[in-house]
Amino acid sequence: RGELSLTAGTVKAYKFVRRHFLIPADIESNPKFGPYSGGCFEERAIRAYALGLLKPKKKEKKEKRGLGRVGGRGGDRGDDDDD
Repeated sequence: RGELSLTAGTVKAYKFVRRHFLIPADIESNPKFGPYSGGCFEERAIRAYALGLLKPKKKEKKEKRGLGRVGGRGGDRGDDDDD
């Protein structure tokens, strides 16, 4: 977020946390997420993850596919031999 240079490992860890967990709006001001000085936003997010303080994002339900293909199950495929 800022001008601090982060290692590749820190950036990778932060991207993982950001992708899979909700980062609270007050992470930079709430003391339960760590000291105010000596760290950056990304490090606070990683620390909060490591301490189990973050809630996972809800997974989106993916639409089931392939049920109408030949050999698949269910639905009217229009290939009935009842003509």
